Amino acid sequence: MKQMEIPQELVIELDYDSPLTPKEVKQFRPVLFEEDDHYCCLLGPDLEYAVIGRGATEDEAIDQWVIDCKSRLESTNQDDKVLQYMKDIL
Repeated sequence: MKQMEIPQELVIELDYDSPLTPKEVKQFRPVLFEEDDHYCCLLGPDLEYAVIGRGATEDEAIDQWVIDCKSRLESTNQDDKVLQYMKDIL
């Protein structure tokens, strides 16, 4: 799966090795970036099909992403390429 390209100046580095980093973020390594007046955490080829979380803070965006991630993993949609990518990692 190709990850959506985000301009490097908007990307916020995540510490995937930190004990405070949620396990889902460590496993799937989404990208965190600034988007207008909020933050976005994303895994996927585009905004339409991605696992995505948005929030006023970095932590809110990550927390929302984890919620969407867990929900997506419960899905049985066999046409969902992001879901298939995630299941392949597991």
